[in-house]
Amino acid sequence: MTTSGTHDLFFAAQPCGHETWTIEREPSGAERASGRQETVAPHPIPGVIEWSAAADADQRIVALEVRWQVGAMTVHAKHAADGGMWRVNMTVGDNARTQEGDYPARSHVVFGSPVLQSWVLRRFALEPGAEHVFPALVVGPPWMAVEPGQHELRCTAAETRATALGPRALKRIEWRDPAAPDAGALTLWIDDADVVHELWEGEGALAPSSRLTALTRD
Repeated sequence: MTTSGTHDLFFAAQPCGHETWTIEREPSGAERASGRQETVAPHPIPGVIEWSAAADADQRIVALEVRWQVGAMTVHAKHAADGGMWRVNMTVGDNARTQEGDYPARSHVVFGSPVLQSWVLRRFALEPGAEHVFPALVVGPPWMAVEPGQHELRCTAAETRATALGPRALKRIEWRDPAAPDAGALTLWIDDADVVHELWEGEGALAPSSRLTALTRD
């Protein structure tokens, strides 16, 4: 089965780009996905991120490749699970780095795409009142390297909401990094298939930073 979608992106309630993505599901339950995120002003760091990833039959991420073009700079990072280890090769221009560390069974790779967020969420039972803590390998700028930490998930509500695809029964998930309390929680509204319909950033946000606007399944 192939699933494709588009998320419109916003900064300070103003349109600033979009992300398009595709997921291919194998008979074993393993999945491969790819996406392209393009941002423009007023996004604070406009650029293009292209990524591809793989999850095993348990929906655990086992590989991630990221290319980020911002201005004249290009970042390329290749991540892969190797047994109980997570290994990374990164280049920025002519500079290269490597990184490796533990990838224990309870840990999950966190990356700023609704697809990979969905893969993490699928690993947990999420009904109102549910709370979970997990070791996180957070992938992000400037090198698209890994920053280890502990993340928290809380399901705080379930309700029918208006979406770009019509009314949907959605659950509200708060996703926090306790090491960055000033950043506030991410608030995600997900459906029963863990597809992210909206993402809000920070406490008191007045508008979402990402909204699903197209979804097809073949």
